[in-house]
Amino acid sequence: MVLSVIDFPCVVGHISKTSFQQDEFCDTENRLARERTAFPSKRRRSGLPIEPEPLQPRVITYSTEELVCVDHIAAHCHLSGKILENSVTKDVISGSIDQWHREDPALRLDGLQCLMWLTRAARLQEQRFAALCKQEFKLLPSEVRLLLALRRSGRPYALRPTDLFRAQLVSSGGMTKQIDSLCAAKLVLRNRDPLHAGGFLVQLTALGLKSVDRMMNTLLKPGSMSSLVEKELQHWNESEVKVIQEFMDRFLFILETGTPTAHAEERP
Repeated sequence: MVLSVIDFPCVVGHISKTSFQQDEFCDTENRLARERTAFPSKRRRSGLPIEPEPLQPRVITYSTEELVCVDHIAAHCHLSGKILENSVTKDVISGSIDQWHREDPALRLDGLQCLMWLTRAARLQEQRFAALCKQEFKLLPSEVRLLLALRRSGRPYALRPTDLFRAQLVSSGGMTKQIDSLCAAKLVLRNRDPLHAGGFLVQLTALGLKSVDRMMNTLLKPGSMSSLVEKELQHWNESEVKVIQEFMDRFLFILETGTPTAHAEERP
């Protein structure tokens, strides 16, 4: 039985099609009738009339005990719907944590809440960054990150592929694909590595250097996500910003190593 969370007219007796009822989509007979209606040719081959008989709404009788149960389900769904609605409009993460605390007040969820914050922030930022890379640079986000890594390395703007894929947390095969694409766009080139026989360096071309400088200007321009975060940090004093930065450094250390920091081990 599928119950609607939108309309729960709890009336003892017969409940029509407009209220909660068994889902017709799960009913084999009704589904076949719909298919025959949508495909008249099947009806001709099966010997059935072209115009199918109209479907009759099912009328189901519920006992008083069943209706009391439905009332309870309706109230719970209505409450959950309000919680989810408020979570989306106000704070998705805090709303989720509040729901868990309601289910089990003994749960310790501070660590999970931090993970949820950062995961959601990373997803939102990646979506915006991907859209920006496609619209402004006609490149993938991973390709833009590769160019930025070469640019900030300083002259001669060249790095080994191993240095690049370790910094970007991608496989060697994925890095090779990115380098091939950027070479085809004449933004980078491969040069022999004089310090490693058989190895090569990935280096920015003149066009690549010009392009990546334009990318940095776009990423930092007023109205960008970077500038919005920078503006938000201006409301914090220097010591508070350092606390945030230190926490993020520790958090990344935990994620990358799977072990607590020295500060955490010192605490009882």
